[in-house]
Amino acid sequence: MSLSVRPVWPSPKLHVAIAMARALADLHAAGLFHGSLSSHSVFLGVERRVKVGVPGTSDPNLSTLPWTAPERLGMFAPCTPEADIYALGVILTELDTLRAPFEEENWNDAQLMTAVGLHGRRPQLSDACDPRYVTLVDQCLARDTTRRPTATAIEGKTPLAMAIERGYSSMVAKLFDRVHRAAVEISEDGYAMTTTELGVGGSGVVLLGSYCGQNVAVKRFRSAKYYSSIEPEADALVACPSPFLVRLVAIAGRHSETPALLFEYMDGGRLQTHLEKKRMNERTSVHVTNLHVAWVIANALRDLHAKKFVHRDIKSDNVLLSLSGEIKLADLGMARPEATEMTEAAGTRFWMAPEILQAHGTTYGRPADIYAFGVLLTELNTCQLPYFDQDVQDRIAFNRGVINGTLRPTLTTECEPWLRTLVEMCLLGDPALRPTANQIVEMLQIEQVAAAASMGVTEACMRVVARDDVVALTQLLENSVSLETTLSNGALLLLVATTARATGTMQLLLDHIVDVNAMRVLDGLQI
Repeated sequence: MSLSVRPVWPSPKLHVAIAMARALADLHAAGLFHGSLSSHSVFLGVERRVKVGVPGTSDPNLSTLPWTAPERLGMFAPCTPEADIYALGVILTELDTLRAPFEEENWNDAQLMTAVGLHGRRPQLSDACDPRYVTLVDQCLARDTTRRPTATAIEGKTPLAMAIERGYSSMVAKLFDRVHRAAVEISEDGYAMTTTELGVGGSGVVLLGSYCGQNVAVKRFRSAKYYSSIEPEADALVACPSPFLVRLVAIAGRHSETPALLFEYMDGGRLQTHLEKKRMNERTSVHVTNLHVAWVIANALRDLHAKKFVHRDIKSDNVLLSLSGEIKLADLGMARPEATEMTEAAGTRFWMAPEILQAHGTTYGRPADIYAFGVLLTELNTCQLPYFDQDVQDRIAFNRGVINGTLRPTLTTECEPWLRTLVEMCLLGDPALRPTANQIVEMLQIEQVAAAASMGVTEACMRVVARDDVVALTQLLENSVSLETTLSNGALLLLVATTARATGTMQLLLDHIVDVNAMRVLDGLQI
């Protein structure tokens, strides 16, 4: 079932609950179940990191019976995702009361099984518990297993959003193909619009609206002279469907006096606003990493460039966020097919490549997007607009400095090494020397693997195995200090590969790390 109420709770409840749900979502997506989840198998690390241990990592002398779903209390009852969700619900009661489940009772195991299995008893919440939290716990502990939410629903993300967040490229492509819906043509009065302003541009304004029961961002134009700009943006989005670009939902009144474009509503606002809040140490409603933002935008450019389109206005103000952590590249109003003769200085000055600023109108193409992407990376690092610490009021001097390579945006001394390297590559003066979007995606994919390795080799391996990434798994294995120690769960990894039909990583595991004795767990599986 889906959640009837989106959970919004104060920390640390939210932080721990979402982390546990995310771990279960990863397991369930690979066709696996935990089976013995309890507060004993949830671990807290430095920097508030929450980890769910795989089965067998908690103290074997501690009973998990209080966390066991009623349907599993019978003989030989199988483990299911729903049973894991029940256990999660029990842990949520502990987070609220700070007491072990059924601590007030003096039951032995038989009495507990009777109370839970036959009489429907369940751990209690405090009287002051937030009603939304109560609703979620009620759903997780529902006796009817079909009423329990999935781990994905608790986390608040769609499977596609989860795949994007975890960098599962092949899974992203498959899921997007299944869920993508093309934009539809509707009449000029086929939607509702509010006065809530989401953004303002030179050609028009973006307002909050609704269409078919869902919130949308409505882009309307200031006057008739801007109506012609509706076609290039709509054409680009129709020609380049991508999970990394903001989705065009509908084109309203295309040939009317009030045409409009209806986009999916991104409720987290603009990346530029998010970065400003970070710089001011203000509380932000969205939590994204520099690496994830870079990876998403690089993928958006890869998809656009694959269709021979140039965005021409890459900047933090054109990157949108959602409260569930999604990131989308937006505003394709200036996008054009690369075959088009492009010599005019389109875009925003601080993000313009040297070839665009050339006074004699040099033709430019996809490498100009890469340069702008490099400037955007400096925004991620400094949380400031580019050139914030330099005098760039003189346009002629600014253009001259960018063109001759003496003027570039600043990076902080604490800049992440991967980001600094990528900025230097993207901001090269010669367009031919800049990396392509494809190459950037590959570089960031490797960086994601390195970041994943910090969570522990086994967990990182489970993720790359699930997406059948042989190259990434090979790198992790080569970087591992002791395979006997760090990959003692080789059979579990092989089980993940088998379930996900990840033939490449399956063969790699069979060839390099799986002990013959570990193969016993695979008896009866079809490989």
